[in-house]
Amino acid sequence: MLKELYHDLIDRDDRKEFGEYYTPDWLAADVVEQVLLRDPARLDAAIRAAARTLGVAAGSSLAAALPFSVLDPACGSGTFLFWSARAIAKRIRSAHPLLAGRTREIVAAMVTGLDVHPVAVEMAKATLATALPPGAAVPLRVYLADALLHSEQAQKNLQGTLGLTSAQGQRIDIPAAVIESPHAELLVQTLVAAAVGERGLDTVDAETQAMLSGAVAQLSDAVADEGDHVWRWYIGNQVAPSALARNKVMAIVANPPWLVANDTPAGIRKDQLATLSERYGLRPKAKWSAKGDLASLFSARVADLYLEDGGAFGLVLPGSALINQTWKAWRSGKWGESKIGFDYVASLDAVEPPPFRHSPNGTCVVVGRRSSDDAPEWDDAMLLEYSGHPEAPTVAEVTRRASRPSPYARRFRRGAVASPLGLCLAVDPIQHGEDDTATVRTRVSTKPPWKGVTYDAVIETAALVRTLRAQTLTPFVCAPDAWLIAPLAADRRTVMALDDAEFRPLLPRTYEYWKIAEARYARDRARTAGATLSENGSSPVRWCNGWSR
Repeated sequence: MLKELYHDLIDRDDRKEFGEYYTPDWLAADVVEQVLLRDPARLDAAIRAAARTLGVAAGSSLAAALPFSVLDPACGSGTFLFWSARAIAKRIRSAHPLLAGRTREIVAAMVTGLDVHPVAVEMAKATLATALPPGAAVPLRVYLADALLHSEQAQKNLQGTLGLTSAQGQRIDIPAAVIESPHAELLVQTLVAAAVGERGLDTVDAETQAMLSGAVAQLSDAVADEGDHVWRWYIGNQVAPSALARNKVMAIVANPPWLVANDTPAGIRKDQLATLSERYGLRPKAKWSAKGDLASLFSARVADLYLEDGGAFGLVLPGSALINQTWKAWRSGKWGESKIGFDYVASLDAVEPPPFRHSPNGTCVVVGRRSSDDAPEWDDAMLLEYSGHPEAPTVAEVTRRASRPSPYARRFRRGAVASPLGLCLAVDPIQHGEDDTATVRTRVSTKPPWKGVTYDAVIETAALVRTLRAQTLTPFVCAPDAWLIAPLAADRRTVMALDDAEFRPLLPRTYEYWKIAEARYARDRARTAGATLSENGSSPVRWCNGWSR
């Protein structure tokens, strides 16, 4: 119910911008079971570690604490958190009867979620709460944070002191000892309570006082100047991902953002993602390719940041992860300094109805672990196929077939790219026989920033190039159904620019339209596109007439 409510509250375009598509319960439950219960001994050790940590005072050191958190770094409305909590609670009841009375606090301490959307965080907390057994209030470890920690400052904060900045630019330094403590959240509460005057530091031991005194003084100054705002919430959310990166987690279960690179909003974040992608070896150059998938970078980054050596992961991914060349580097299992082993990969394409109707490439599940030792490589992982009804799918092992290159690979290249559609692709032109011109209406664009763009114009038929589109391509039939507006030079291989001397004499009507199109293009073009519309389409390999040779 909460998931459906979240879908209603948040605009679909907003969710698409973040790549948010929420996992059905049957799939989340299956992934959690495969990750947490595949190695019961590891889960049992984590449960005992959580119980032991909860029994140690906040100011006390806990040497070599075993990682015990199960993390969803893109938790959305909390589906994976819910099923993780249910699985851990069930294991406590069956294998740890002496801890049964503490199930609520142990489970709450073991299940952690991060998300970039504030409404999602509140929904996830509510969803997680419904999975806990009845009892007294316990802190829920769900935080508003970007799990990628991709900014320059966030990456600096991964080592030593965590430097925060208030709204008016005042510095607040959170000591490393706070972040590295398994009781980081409680220590943050103590810090804020002392700074805003709720209670003094004399309520804690001398070691904790010494640890917090400097940060309390800084925060007290910020409170005096800027007021008693949401410091506990703000600092807690800032500390959480850094604390997870330092203490690590035992398992990650997630549906990473399904976002292709050219749908990522342009700006500093997109540039930082490109740099990260290069760092993890997922892109050969620091270029966030239009064919790249944020899910590949996201999964590599969070495994590197948060997952302990030997820790397991279960990921719900686009089906392209199984076969597409853009995922080839990801499938190598070498993600920066991290080495990944793959236990099994599963295709969900034969499940009906499909988990995500929006996905043109289907859906898959990848289960594996981070390992410094020899671990199964991608080609050695078990390959499964889920089919039938999603609530009770049939699971079968699939025999791998030897791959071979297509016999057509050397004869064909990728076809023409008509972009933006609203400026250069025409459908059903009306031809005028007497003067070799035609009235055209460009194909209306459907994606920002070109959404709704379309033009009517009269241009020379010589500027129209017959175009075969993927939407109308069928086996054994080539029936071009559209025309590209392409003011080609006399050599029919290059696109003329407005300042070309031959453009206006050769195609006067197209020249007048091209001035309008160039003006619109200059206003809305992407920074990575050609400087002019002509330059954007100037590569000879893009033109369909090259196919005839």
